[in-house]
Amino acid sequence: MKRLLPLIAMCLLLTACASSSDEETGVVARVDGRPIYLSQLEFQHDMMHLEIAASAPSVATLRKEYGEVLGQLIMLELVAAEMESRDLQPTDDEVREAEAKIRADYPPGAFEQILVEEYIDLDSWRRQLRAHLTLERFFQQVLRPQVRIEFSEAEDYYRNHPQEFSLPPRVRLALILAPERETVEKALEEYRRKRDAEALVANQGPATVRELTMREGQMPDQWRDALAKLQPGQNTSILHDDSGYKSLVLLERLPASVLSAPQAYPLIEQALVEVKLQDAFEKWLSVKLAAAKIAVSAHLLPKAVGQGGEDRKTLGAEMELLDDKEQGGEGLATATGEREQPGDGVIMEPSEDQEVDQGDLEESSPDAASASKPAGRK
Repeated sequence: MKRLLPLIAMCLLLTACASSSDEETGVVARVDGRPIYLSQLEFQHDMMHLEIAASAPSVATLRKEYGEVLGQLIMLELVAAEMESRDLQPTDDEVREAEAKIRADYPPGAFEQILVEEYIDLDSWRRQLRAHLTLERFFQQVLRPQVRIEFSEAEDYYRNHPQEFSLPPRVRLALILAPERETVEKALEEYRRKRDAEALVANQGPATVRELTMREGQMPDQWRDALAKLQPGQNTSILHDDSGYKSLVLLERLPASVLSAPQAYPLIEQALVEVKLQDAFEKWLSVKLAAAKIAVSAHLLPKAVGQGGEDRKTLGAEMELLDDKEQGGEGLATATGEREQPGDGVIMEPSEDQEVDQGDLEESSPDAASASKPAGRK
């Protein structure tokens, strides 16, 4: 989803107000009293920056990035509260089932190894998975029923986007994958004996078998070369790489084609629904932000400027700062080991007549909350 910039930016255009004196240590924001912890902020930030940076980011850069992540977390808290009020939040069993499906995509032990290598805390990853499932259900069960696609809209989309329904030559194949060579050999022997591709895909044994349809240009060079001289029904030799041992069974070569309007309708519906869901979400979020009480640590605010910016009184949301100097409290800079020095990147608490310049946020999307993989590298 896109175009959330103006709405998420509102979360960080805050007014300095009095705050309570008993805030919990490590709380960097509250959404209608629901706390957002520094540990959540750090985890989400780390998940978005798994690659090793060439140099350490500056305090100003970290503050900006943390502010962007906080906007997403605020949005997720509002969605979570909505789903709780409707009694539609995912159950523990549903979260465990989703985790099991994700783990099934990895060879035995690989999932845990990635968590260790990327320093990913499993409990934090599970919280992110729950948030992703909550957001997904919110879109499907709360917003989707509000969206209707008219026949005339589908016709116009098909007529105006012909390039989206032109299919290049493709290859349909079955991928047999296993950690041991012998397991792949046994699966191939079973296939050669029955010559039943559907049974090969349907009857999962020790080897993992997946049916794939790919453009030749999208395939790895090793796959493309191995399939080049095969006829439908034939298989490649056993290949090996970091993911394990594998063999490809060529099921069908599909020529270039153009989808008819009825064939293209599922794609058309998906494209139109995405746009309309975006509009519905923006309307919902703007209403929630207008009614929400959002408190954010001063350390996450951008540098105050003397003029310019939006009149915060028109935002409609009751927002205030968490005082990082409260008794027992711990500010972001203290908690992260940063020390503020005079000059660039120093956050000033704005006075009542000062405006806060949000700066450019990256486009935030509900999809960014996705926890479908534990790491960006495998």
